[in-house]
Amino acid sequence: MAYLLGRNFFSRREALVAAGLCAVDPHNLSLSVHLLSDTLFVFVFLSSIIVLMYGLKNKKVSLFFLSGILLGMATIIRPVTQYFPIAGAVIILLYPEIKFILRSKAAVCFVLAFFVIVSPWMYRNYVLYNHFSLSTAKGFNLLKHHAAFTKAAITGESVEQARREFAKEAQRKGVNDSNPFYLG
Repeated sequence: MAYLLGRNFFSRREALVAAGLCAVDPHNLSLSVHLLSDTLFVFVFLSSIIVLMYGLKNKKVSLFFLSGILLGMATIIRPVTQYFPIAGAVIILLYPEIKFILRSKAAVCFVLAFFVIVSPWMYRNYVLYNHFSLSTAKGFNLLKHHAAFTKAAITGESVEQARREFAKEAQRKGVNDSNPFYLG
């Protein structure tokens, strides 16, 4: 996939170098032997980008729709790409080699396909947690689990100590583990 992306912007040789660097990158090698969502996310996300580029090159609305579907799937895997449809739509709308009407249709198809994929999950979160979003990692859960690691790295204290301090601060502010976003 690194080769396909690189080939669209650079020469064949440079694309091969990029693919080779990805193939021997220690982080990529480590991810490839563990069952994590990272590998699937990168594959689906890069597939979305590649299909988007082919859509721009071939001027086919169906490719933009497929790219939106893939981006929606990547966002379900990892919500970090939840705002990417905005960037994708802007890229499509500003692409000068396609007529404006086709660009408009393509942008709408791209965004619509994305929302067709993520909307059921967002609705599920609304029904279960009364919050229309992609992820429940927020509030007390985010504070207890993610921020504690950051604080521990900065201050040199243990993660457990950072969690205890955050828990005390949250209690002072009236936030506790009865929150539906708290995962224990």
